[in-house]
Amino acid sequence: MLRFLTNCCILLWFSFLLAAVFQMHRPADWSQIQGLEPAPEGTAKPAPPALLDRMEQAVFRRNAEMQITEAEVNRYLASALEGRQTFASLLGTKFDRVALDFEADESKACFSWKGPFGLVSTATLNFTIDRRGGQFIIEPRHGRFGQLPLPRGILCTLLPPLHTMTKASKSRFTPCFK
Repeated sequence: MLRFLTNCCILLWFSFLLAAVFQMHRPADWSQIQGLEPAPEGTAKPAPPALLDRMEQAVFRRNAEMQITEAEVNRYLASALEGRQTFASLLGTKFDRVALDFEADESKACFSWKGPFGLVSTATLNFTIDRRGGQFIIEPRHGRFGQLPLPRGILCTLLPPLHTMTKASKSRFTPCFK
């Protein structure tokens, strides 16, 4: 009887793991994110919008208020950032894009990879931005791999793409603020 119960527990555990794998490979819903128009097939990336020029002008004029929309930021990220992968991740996947979804209380950074046979993998990191004095504090809250919700601690696997995106953004935005 004990062996039967052990086998039932193992079967139940593997069923949960299989369900988690299926949920991880279902792409996230990005319908609420603005500025995700795909480039036409067979064409090069579109030119980035003049976002940096507008930021430079706002810095020089100091009294001009500047508003950047979510769609402009996502179009800029799609045209300006290119993902690079190393080691084993090069075998079957290719980094596709990153998009940001700005909400009043919690924002999202959404990553997408294209795999073999047309499979798409996505990861989402939810975070909050607080301003304390002259500093912006970004605090990760939770996230998802595909449709699988995950707590904050398990999202450390998203550190390499976040680090790469931060380095690429710094190199592009640094001339504006020197």
